[in-house]
Amino acid sequence: MKNLIKKLLHSKFFLSFAFLIILMFPTTIYKQADNHTRLVATTIGIDKSDDGYEITTLAVIPKVS
Repeated sequence: MKNLIKKLLHSKFFLSFAFLIILMFPTTIYKQADNHTRLVATTIGIDKSDDGYEITTLAVIPKVS
């Protein structure tokens, strides 16, 4: 077990990964969940182009005021 810990502490990949976790962890705890965001597509357009078909949408993210 001690050898494994020594190998991990000398590994650049592990140290970089641990640094990123420590750096990002506090911001992700208090971040609002993205699954409550809704997107409303108001217009959908289909256009024929030289390469085939092109689909465009006009979308709105409603916000409570």
